[in-house]
Amino acid sequence: MGTESARELDPQADPQWFIGQLRRLMTACGAGTATRLGGRKKNQPTDKEVFSHSTISRALSPFIQSTPTADFTRRFVERCTEYADEHAIVLSSADRDVEYWLELLAAVDEEIKEAARLATLDLAMLWSELADLDDWRKSSETSLIPPLGMSFTVQDRLTALRLWMAEAEWPKPFSKVASAIGNFHHVLGDLLDFFTSNSTYSTQFDEYYVLLDHSLRFDYGPERLRAEREYLLNIDLFVRLWFELTAAGNHVCDAVRDELDGAFRLGKGRIATIHGPDSMGRCQITRWVYSADTRHHAHPYPGFEALREALRVPTSGGRERERLIDESGAF
Repeated sequence: MGTESARELDPQADPQWFIGQLRRLMTACGAGTATRLGGRKKNQPTDKEVFSHSTISRALSPFIQSTPTADFTRRFVERCTEYADEHAIVLSSADRDVEYWLELLAAVDEEIKEAARLATLDLAMLWSELADLDDWRKSSETSLIPPLGMSFTVQDRLTALRLWMAEAEWPKPFSKVASAIGNFHHVLGDLLDFFTSNSTYSTQFDEYYVLLDHSLRFDYGPERLRAEREYLLNIDLFVRLWFELTAAGNHVCDAVRDELDGAFRLGKGRIATIHGPDSMGRCQITRWVYSADTRHHAHPYPGFEALREALRVPTSGGRERERLIDESGAF
């Protein structure tokens, strides 16, 4: 490939492909080592700009999964050309064309970004399948319509999703998606941790966990009243964590549509919860999303302790409700 025109090469979605082309250029100009390309021997001073051995080794290392910068590429090609001229080595016009090397670098960068976008979109689609977004309302119905709790199936699926998310690697260029996924993972972890420590096997329903009610262990009196208040708080927490997880899921879908694919789940609509009954005996279907101010935060979910405090203190309940918006108008 020493005399092959670089213009005949197609960019590949791999940083090492471009680095391989720089190595080919270095070989074509006769510089077999970084020291020779630098134009000096050990401890020999020079007034020319040189690339140190470590600089070239780092930039061309197969372990560096990124392309060199445009500045490095320009200076590298110029130095290779100078070296070839100094040693009467013939290089093709394409190999001497610095601007083409920069165009090739830009093309490779676009290929890499597109490959990263498609890989991240595949992860987002897998996430939506593992979370069973298509049946999200049904999952919430089994949890948020009394008796409050989770079926074995729902808890097992959410636990498997949590483990998968802990191990998945999300490409860094798509910061909105990565932040939204991290936010969802945080809510999911808090929901599962809270529920597993405050639930037990149901004695009335097969393969079902229910929230623990410790008040039944006490006769009427102060201890029973405290336990009843704690149980009611746990009910509120469980319901609000489901609402929070639903908003976090919609937040992920919005981020995917914004950064990866504008058509992601558009035909499916928002995920929603079904919960109740209310004072009129009616169940409600609600599409929870973050408010406009909240969704711009890197982590819209404030955390379990902040959520519990907001439910404990009546004056903060309004502000907490403003953070989540019911798009369906059911509330």
